[in-house]
Amino acid sequence: MRSRRTRKPCGLLILAVLLSGSPASAENDNAAIRAWGLAIVTHVNTFKSYPGGRHNLAGTVVIRFVLDPSGKLIESKITRSSCIDELDQEALATVRRAAPFPASPPGITRQEFFTLPFIYRTPNGEIQESSGCQTS
Repeated sequence: MRSRRTRKPCGLLILAVLLSGSPASAENDNAAIRAWGLAIVTHVNTFKSYPGGRHNLAGTVVIRFVLDPSGKLIESKITRSSCIDELDQEALATVRRAAPFPASPPGITRQEFFTLPFIYRTPNGEIQESSGCQTS
């Protein structure tokens, strides 16, 4: 069952890199990976659209994806569903359209994972929050 809760729009399509890098990353690597993550967010934002132009759909989809240092997309998956298949599939398609991604900063030589929330709002700024529809 879906529950509805609305929030005010914050103005960003993809808010931030929620999770970046591997636990074994050194401190200098972490700063470089965070900078890479910001470049990735900016890049992905240029590819985002609503499925079929249907702006009446609202929800949040969280996508986790893995990149190699050259910016090649290795894998992507939904880690939190919006419970609206069209939004879920559009978020995955957005990540795939965005490939190849910006290359990693010098010194990053391993694959890294990133997790991005895709927030789809109705024209009046509503976001439909779903419960009981998790994907992992």
